[in-house]
Amino acid sequence: MNRKNIFYRLALAMLTPTMLLTTACSNEDDTVINNGKTAAIGYTLPVTINVTRQSGDATTRATYNESTRMLSFSAGDKLFVKGSADGAGQFAGTLNYASEGTFSGTITTENPYAGTADALLTAANSASNVSAKLLPAGYATYGFWSIAGTGYEASVSTNANNAFAATKALAVEQFSDEYANSYSSGFALRPLFAVVNFTITGLSASTDVNVASTCGSISINGQVRTDGSGAAKFAIGLANGTALFLFSLSVDGRIIALPSTTLEGGKIYNITRSATSAVRTLSAATKNDIGKIVGTDGYIYDSRTAANNAAAYNAVAMIAYVGNESDCSHGLAIALDDEYTGINWEEACGVACNEDEVTGGTWRLPSYNDWKYMFIGCGASGNSTSLGFEAGPMDSKLSAAQGTPLDGNYWTTTVNTSGMARFMFIHGDPKVAYFQSAIKSSTYKARCCLAF
Repeated sequence: MNRKNIFYRLALAMLTPTMLLTTACSNEDDTVINNGKTAAIGYTLPVTINVTRQSGDATTRATYNESTRMLSFSAGDKLFVKGSADGAGQFAGTLNYASEGTFSGTITTENPYAGTADALLTAANSASNVSAKLLPAGYATYGFWSIAGTGYEASVSTNANNAFAATKALAVEQFSDEYANSYSSGFALRPLFAVVNFTITGLSASTDVNVASTCGSISINGQVRTDGSGAAKFAIGLANGTALFLFSLSVDGRIIALPSTTLEGGKIYNITRSATSAVRTLSAATKNDIGKIVGTDGYIYDSRTAANNAAAYNAVAMIAYVGNESDCSHGLAIALDDEYTGINWEEACGVACNEDEVTGGTWRLPSYNDWKYMFIGCGASGNSTSLGFEAGPMDSKLSAAQGTPLDGNYWTTTVNTSGMARFMFIHGDPKVAYFQSAIKSSTYKARCCLAF
């Protein structure tokens, strides 16, 4: 992954003496007393404001030239200004792009205000109650920004769920979330969002694929078409400080592993991953997945280590059977370790309630048939009527999966009579599993299975 700062050259290009002039209002406009209340929403004050970006790594948005990695303002950009000051009360206004670095329009105040726009904004800044947001040209199309209310009561908000774009350039232009909360003869904007630019290879060529991503309460979804080589390219905006390891991304139903990077606003992060190595959900499990690991997130991993790298304590079970012959819709996975030792049958039947919830699966104590099909699925000879099974094949897979091999006596949920229940006992060398009955007060081990 290459992390690129796209803004350095732009900083040199935009911080010119012209951009650092004082508020560019004419003397006539500056002295207007806005004492005519308009449509019961406040009093209007004409204003023209210079807008730059903070020096160094920060940037203002606008039009992004990918080849030069340069940004500039563009026609259609707007600047939303909000604040309050003594005398004027609350104020707000949406200003229009006039020329590079200059926005003009009207601010509406709650009370009549006799003074310059610069004086109003300076007073609001002294009270730490002024802000400006850049609304990119065409912002209403994408739903990332919205304005509610009118006049001095107007406010602007972002919907981070809509920060999906089919191209990096569009994401930079629309989702950088440029903001200023101070005023000094103008506003100096800084980006609050980073842009993560993805290239996912190994997909079917020229096909529409769904992209689903979540990070806490944020859910960003979209659809893109792969190119002729089977690569999907898209970009999303994420807030400054977002830790990518908390971010879940799936493309075409396959989860994509992400680095443990903490994002910085105003930066672009280029990430290339192969979908062929992406993990899949339990619903996509096949017999080739027997011996692989199930995570609490509902995904299939090649090893216990891989599952736990995706999330702490994520690995919980090993796929042991794929089919629908044992009271399951798709398959069974055996817990990696024993849950309890020395418990009676009633207690054993309740241990599944203590297991971590798994997306797409349901925990239970294995039945007589569950055990049989898991042994057969792992490679033991026999069929549904067999009374004994080789335990070695399942033990080998559990060992390879970094789980605990079976040893001793295990309860099943299957009842023989009102006071008796089936249990499985492992003995011999090589190990063999047999099933017998015991009184329910007997104390044996319990190991759950996951039906999916």
